[in-house]
Amino acid sequence: MAYFENGPGNSKDWIGLYRVGEANTQFGWWQYTNGAPSGQTTLAAPAGTGTYELRYLLNDQTTTVAARSQPLTVAGPTVQQQDWPFFSPAAFINRPL
Repeated sequence: MAYFENGPGNSKDWIGLYRVGEANTQFGWWQYTNGAPSGQTTLAAPAGTGTYELRYLLNDQTTTVAARSQPLTVAGPTVQQQDWPFFSPAAFINRPL
């Protein structure tokens, strides 16, 4: 489960799961927020081991990352993260990454 809050509420904002360092076009999973400024989404842990992050992107594009989660490490069949992060796009919009 991933939680998001304080998003701008655009109907085509979306959350994607990425390996850390991958381009915004290289997501492994994604889902629209459907215009909700806050909410949660359920996703399965990736099959491959590695370090991943969730990114909140705006308006059905891959150019504007509004927020990133803390890294999530997948080491075998379970995710090694104490808590799935809350992340808030409002804190990052129009700020350089």
